Amino acid sequence: TDLPPIALSPAKSHQYGVDMGNALSIQTLHARWLGIRSAHAQLFAGLTPSVTLREIPKTKRIELHLVIGPLANAEAATRLCVDLAPFRLYCHPTVLGPDRVALQ
Repeated sequence: TDLPPIALSPAKSHQYGVDMGNALSIQTLHARWLGIRSAHAQLFAGLTPSVTLREIPKTKRIELHLVIGPLANAEAATRLCVDLAPFRLYCHPTVLGPDRVALQ
């Protein structure tokens, strides 16, 4: 039998970044970004900060997270966290979601 070819839809490409931790206010995240960027300017060249909101399931509280990106792929995000490890900075690779807001 002649079956029609299966059309494969292209996989959605994700943008990656790194979660640099949470805070209770935008001002605190902004101060953290300025400190991290000034101390490690070469690692963050060309990247921009944004804020994502996450709900804590147990408490229903909303956390603000500092997310830096975009990075080329998951490996680049992981490498950035590895490069930051000696400085004891919280860093977790993440997918950049549509819910992020630019940190001004």
